[in-house]
Amino acid sequence: MFNGSLHEFQYENIFVNDKIVKTLIDSGANIVCVKSSLIPPETKSFGTVRLTCAFGNEIQAQLTKIKLALPSFRENPIIVIAAICNKLYCDLIVPPNIFDDLNKAEKENA
Repeated sequence: MFNGSLHEFQYENIFVNDKIVKTLIDSGANIVCVKSSLIPPETKSFGTVRLTCAFGNEIQAQLTKIKLALPSFRENPIIVIAAICNKLYCDLIVPPNIFDDLNKAEKENA
């Protein structure tokens, strides 16, 4: 029997290229992953990355740059490299270090 405590998923609202989306802050993520429907078709990619999920499935994803911002600091986004994913269960997955960067940018410019 499992006696440890499980943590609830952490979701935040974050702007992606000027559209606010529900975002999973995922401690297991190493790169920002964005749902392909949020990326305009004319957006240029500059490479690919192989992503491996927790259960070992692998996919090849295009890389692009996107703007991220917290709702309270929308006018000064940060630019990050993101993997474009067709099959993503939420709109955006962000590693904790990127979420920390968003919070730092907000505090430094407040």
